[in-house]
Formats: sequence, structure tokens, C-alpha cells
Amino acid sequence: SEVKNLANQTAKATEEITSTIDTLEGEARAVIGQIEGGAQASVEAKESVAKIEHTLSGVSELVEEVDRQNDQIARSTTTISSHITKVQDVLTSFDSAAIHNERKLDSAHKRMEALELTASEMFDGIVKAGLSPKDSEMVEKAQAHAQRLAEIAEASIESGEISLEAFFDHNYQLVEGSNPPRYRNALSDWADRNWQPIIDEMITKPDATHMCSPADMNGFLPTHVSDRSRAPTGDLLHDTKYCRNGRIILDPIDQKAKASNDPYMMAVYRQEGDGQQYEVVRNVYVPLFIAGRRWGDSELAYIFE
Repeated sequence: SEVKNLANQTAKATEEITSTIDTLEGEARAVIGQIEGGAQASVEAKESVAKIEHTLSGVSELVEEVDRQNDQIARSTTTISSHITKVQDVLTSFDSAAIHNERKLDSAHKRMEALELTASEMFDGIVKAGLSPKDSEMVEKAQAHAQRLAEIAEASIESGEISLEAFFDHNYQLVEGSNPPRYRNALSDWADRNWQPIIDEMITKPDATHMCSPADMNGFLPTHVSDRSRAPTGDLLHDTKYCRNGRIILDPIDQKAKASNDPYMMAVYRQEGDGQQYEVVRNVYVPLFIAGRRWGDSELAYIFE
């Protein structure tokens, strides 16, 4: 009986020991698992830290690069500012030089005009003194031409084709888009029909006649020879040379002629071509009277070869 009890107690103890060992084994495995998990987490943490350190290193390098770029930009900005200052200085110098040259050109132009006036006065005196027969012949032709223009005008007034007031219409209407500026007035159409054929005929004569045109007291040209009354093209050189009908040209020599009461006045000057090229011509101004009133002048320009 005692042996049996002892065997039973031994069996229970064995079971408890086995159970305890199993429990300890389970706890040990849990501890080992936690230790292993912690180790893995530690490794992962170390790897994350390493990645963060690498990223921070990259950011640091980027910041340094940006700083270097900013420094380069700052130096470039300084260089550009220096260049801009130099350019501004050059432009200022150029502007000053341009103004200086413009003043010189203006002074030269005024001297040229003064020289032309002096030369014209001398030439006028020589011809009026009868010392240049060839020029005197051109004066006679110019006076006969002016007389013919006056007769045609007075005949048209008498017939009622045009009024006397139309000849003295100073309400010049700008031709839109014209360059150089051209104008029209109440006389323009009549002048094209009646005076233009006469002045065309004049320049076709086999003599020294180069150009002729009538201009009123304000320098207005109501018409011109057909070759100088072409349709404008918009090209300034072409229109300056070939679109002279309707222009108002009143240079100092023209003003002097309008102020003169002599039967004629001689001049020598540079006649405008296309605005860049000029021709030196001799010119006869003959006062043009219509119905007893000074309308302007008939001009005849000529060149002796």
C-alpha cells in the first residue's frame, strides 16, 4: 500500500516537473524570441539610422552646392551689373557724340545755305549786268514761259472754268499717308489739267532746261511735270524724287525770291533729288502775276553741260 502511494506521488511529481519544464521552455522561447526580435529591430534601426545619416549627408552636400551656386550667381550678378554700367556709359557717350555731331551737321547745313545765298547773289548780279549771254537766253525763255502760264490762268478765270479765289486758296489739305507730305487745294485739279502739259512741253525742248514748276507764295506746288508726279510707292527715296506735285518747299533761296520785286532773280543751288543725291542747277525765278496779283513764281532750272 505504501509502495503504491509512493509511486503515485512520484508520478505526480514527475508530471509537475514535466509541466514546469514545459512552462520554462515556453517562457525561454518567448524570451529568446523577444531577444531575437529586439536584435532584428536593432539591426533595422541601425539600417534606418544609416539611411538617415546618408540622406542628411546628401542634403548637406546639396546645401553646400546651392551655396556655391548662390556665390557664383552673386559673382555673375556683379559682373553683369558692371557690364551694364559700362554699356550705359558707352550709350551716354554715344548720345553725347550724336548730339555733338548733329549740332555740327546743323551748323554745316546753315553754312552751306549761307554759301548758296552768297553764290546766288553774285550769280544774279553777273547775269543782270549782262555779263553771261547764255544765262540771259535762259532768262528770256523763263519769262516767256511764265507769261504763258499767266495767260492760260486768266483765260480760265474769264471763261468761268475756275475762280480767281481758287488760285489763292491757302487751305492746303494733307494727302493722307504721303511721305514726304503732299497737299491739295482748290487749284490742284485745274493745274494738273492746264499747267502740267505746258511745263511738260518746256522740259522736252532741246536746250539746257532741266526742270520747271510753278510755286505759290508759300512754296506750294499745285502741279509738277508728269515725271515728277508719279504715284507714290511708299519708298521714301522714290517718293521724294518722283512725287513732288503737292509738296510745299520754301527754302531760304525760295523765300528770298518771294520777297524780291525784280523782274526775275537768279540762283544757283543744290536741287533735291531723292533726298540723298543732289544736282547743282542754275535757276530763274520769274514772278507770276494773275489778274494783277502776285500768285508766286514760275521756276526754270537748267544745267549747262
